[in-house]
Amino acid sequence: VDATDGSLIWESATASAGYVEDAMTYSMPATPRTLDLNFDGYVDQIYLSDTGGQLWRFDVFNTNTNVSQLVRGGIIGQFASGSGTSNTANHRRFYEKPDVALISSNHFSVNIGSGWRYYPLDTTIQDEFYHIEIPTLWRYCLIHPEGARRSLYSYQNHRHVHTRETLS
Repeated sequence: VDATDGSLIWESATASAGYVEDAMTYSMPATPRTLDLNFDGYVDQIYLSDTGGQLWRFDVFNTNTNVSQLVRGGIIGQFASGSGTSNTANHRRFYEKPDVALISSNHFSVNIGSGWRYYPLDTTIQDEFYHIEIPTLWRYCLIHPEGARRSLYSYQNHRHVHTRETLS
């Protein structure tokens, strides 16, 4: 939305914007996490999460006057099996926006935890906290769901132990 007059500049759900995302089928209840990476006063990246256990990133190219090239991105991580499947243990939901921390001038981490607000004491769903390191600020990257899960560590049984175990 143009801040000066309120007119629509870009939206992800229309073909006229040059971008249609079929995976946008879950609610996104959290406020987007926006980043101004070069301190020019404009949003450069947007991070979102949804109730389907998906993590999204959009890069905004503010100097591009072509609307179809203004925003690029999509899912960078899928951490749930989705609704309607028999695997309810993996039906993770994100209700909060991801936390993003700059580690160095070209490296940052994205952190988010899953949970079910309607029934927070549920033990069927295996909720988890994710720490994802992204090695570059300006190159769009996809975190392959299986590859990401293999590289995560479980501290579930080691609350005060400093060793790591790889998830199987």
